[in-house]
Amino acid sequence: MLQYSFSTVLMAILSSTIVIIFTAVCFRYENLLVSFGYKMFAVVLGITFLRFALPFQFPFAANIVMSEGLSRIIAIFRRPFLAVGPFNVSMWGMFEAVWLIGILVRLALFIRDCLAFNHWVVWQSISLTDNGHYSRLLDEACGGGPNPFSVYELRGLKVPMLYGIRNPRILVPEGMELQEEEMRYLLSHETAHHFHHDIIVKLGLSLLSIIYWWNPACRILQEQLDAVLEMRIDDYVMDGTFDSRRGYMRCIIQVAEDRAGQGQEQVIRVPENSIMLFNPKHYNTLTNRLNVIAREPKPYAKLLHVSALVLTAGVYLFSYAFIFEARYSTPEEDMVVFELLDPYTYIVMTEDNAYEVYYGDLLVERVDSLENYPEETPVYDSLDDVPAEIRV
Repeated sequence: MLQYSFSTVLMAILSSTIVIIFTAVCFRYENLLVSFGYKMFAVVLGITFLRFALPFQFPFAANIVMSEGLSRIIAIFRRPFLAVGPFNVSMWGMFEAVWLIGILVRLALFIRDCLAFNHWVVWQSISLTDNGHYSRLLDEACGGGPNPFSVYELRGLKVPMLYGIRNPRILVPEGMELQEEEMRYLLSHETAHHFHHDIIVKLGLSLLSIIYWWNPACRILQEQLDAVLEMRIDDYVMDGTFDSRRGYMRCIIQVAEDRAGQGQEQVIRVPENSIMLFNPKHYNTLTNRLNVIAREPKPYAKLLHVSALVLTAGVYLFSYAFIFEARYSTPEEDMVVFELLDPYTYIVMTEDNAYEVYYGDLLVERVDSLENYPEETPVYDSLDDVPAEIRV
């Protein structure tokens, strides 16, 4: 049975943050970035996404009891300090309420941005699909298969982008002019994003970032995913020859230079799950992509891959196998006062015939006798027998 608690969220955040910091270091240094490669980044970021999405405790997990000092700190967050009707309010409960409100607000803003952008596309875009030039290049990019794409020129757009899942549209900035070879690379790039379902991937991460809106690590994860998705498509579009690399890089650089010189009066806000050729606010990401295209991995690339896999697997397996739990035990003169008949108070028998007294999921003390506790206090043979609704 899966369990959700303060401790399981804490383990998900800690383990994922460790790996995100490691990948952030690799993104910072060109040699590490090139040697690491986008495929390995994709594996690591995919596992990180799953860890964020599953902040639960599995039945096989074992508890690691924290030190008394850390337990005291956690007890402050978990201990109820106010009763509102049938509910006991704690700092953790207040955080969960703020968390939920933040999710609803962020979700509403996300939907608003999507609707506003769609409205702008419908009323401000000009169709270029019927242009024989674009139609022919799109057919080439689709390789003779079905061609569901349409091309629109959009005022206020800074960078070419792919928009839409069921009816994919390639949006290009107003007045952008490219040579035929460069336009061929551009359309191949955007259509490849659709065939690889990258908009759906970005939508999933956008929703995850909405859920963990308070965690800055999710913002870093989004930026890294953007770079990895673009690197994958870069590799897919090029055929591995020097000429294709040179032509493809020339296309990207030409668009970047053209857009940098455009002084637009109005720049529209694009949804987070959109696929842009590059982020005009982060040209360092574009530089990283060009380095990956132009440079070769260092001799230590294989060692780096193995190390990354071992680190990532080790961190996440540990985070699921072991859960840090708080233990509260103080001298009698500093003992926490709690209501013995509180519905969240219960006792669990141990293998050595002792007893552990819990308040919610907080271990209060370990005793050899129950003579000081009311007979009505529920006693369970193991933690697995404790109802989930009182382990909060």
